[in-house]
Amino acid sequence: MKNFCFAFLVCTLVGCASKSNETYMGHDVVSMPFNIAGGNIIHLPVTDAGVIPAESNGFKMQVAGFMVGESKINKNEAELIWNFAFSSANNEKIRNIVIEELAPTKVIKVLAKVENPQLTDGRWHFNLEPTKANTINTPWIFRDKASIYVFKITINLESGEQTILNQAAWFSKPVLKNYAKQISLIENG
Repeated sequence: MKNFCFAFLVCTLVGCASKSNETYMGHDVVSMPFNIAGGNIIHLPVTDAGVIPAESNGFKMQVAGFMVGESKINKNEAELIWNFAFSSANNEKIRNIVIEELAPTKVIKVLAKVENPQLTDGRWHFNLEPTKANTINTPWIFRDKASIYVFKITINLESGEQTILNQAAWFSKPVLKNYAKQISLIENG
């Protein structure tokens, strides 16, 4: 019975991330489950080096991340700005783009809806409005663990077609530690 339980446990754990024959930048690609809003699970491709840019119908994610800097209003306050960008090999006009946070939130959050977005040289980018970056508003930056976000970027074309890019964003402990230090330096002048 012990052997059966052990074998069952190993099979269950191996099944959590299924390996494909695909590689990305020299790394094996696996399908990793991510817990998202509403108690659902989404599988996205990743490697041991990190997440892979989402790609579909000629659209490819370039950025799903954030930057921290000094507030333009108060020099002793730090602010966080989320950035999103994708490239497009698709020549069709885009009606709108919707950016949603699927994780770590418990309920899907619509972060932005951009009407008539303009691409420049086949690339679209967008920054969300700044939010205060501190231990109260962005506690996940100050925790001693990595943070994982999952975003859904819905691209609605004028033709009525829709492309969805589900993009994971993984921020390691060392990266977050550097951001926490940067925030502290801004707050302390």
